[in-house]
Amino acid sequence: MAFDRAIQALSGIEEKLRRAFNLAGTIGSKLDPNVSAVILADDLRDPGHAFYRGRCWVWADTSTGSPAGVNGISLVALDDIMVDAITLSGQVTVNTLIEAYISTPDEPPAVAGATAGNFAWRDRKTVTLDVPPLAGGATWAAITGTLVSVNNRQHTWVGAVAAQLDSVREMKIMIPRGGALNFRSSAASANMRLGAYGRIWP
Repeated sequence: MAFDRAIQALSGIEEKLRRAFNLAGTIGSKLDPNVSAVILADDLRDPGHAFYRGRCWVWADTSTGSPAGVNGISLVALDDIMVDAITLSGQVTVNTLIEAYISTPDEPPAVAGATAGNFAWRDRKTVTLDVPPLAGGATWAAITGTLVSVNNRQHTWVGAVAAQLDSVREMKIMIPRGGALNFRSSAASANMRLGAYGRIWP
């Protein structure tokens, strides 16, 4: 049997449209080979549309920077997450390398432990104890887990001068449950803060 027009249902999109525009009943969204003109009415990825999947989170390390020596900090995903961007602010010591890299669910994060970090939802937070499915990321410590390599490196900052540095790096990294976003510092930077923001996948 030949199928000239393959059509797929998009029930997840229908659910978001109902919430965004207070719609009821069947919407009938589907994939169709025909190309049609569209009007962008809203971005359903923005904060406020999702109750869990797609809900936006933010993280910032709670330390005052990396101590002397080679140290790391890890943001562990307890559910599938999308990292939209990573941030760095403060002072970075001259020639210090700050490297961002990922570890897979079958690898230990750079820094072990499931301590509570500085995590928060960016939307629909109505209860104080409601926190994103993230772990780690509290303070810098000696790296005992996965090391940075050419296979997992995502981005590198270099401290060219010991001056104020504010940087937002859009990354779009999808990290599955059990994986981690790790950071490595090659030397001490006493007044540096790292962070990231994203959403629950998808």
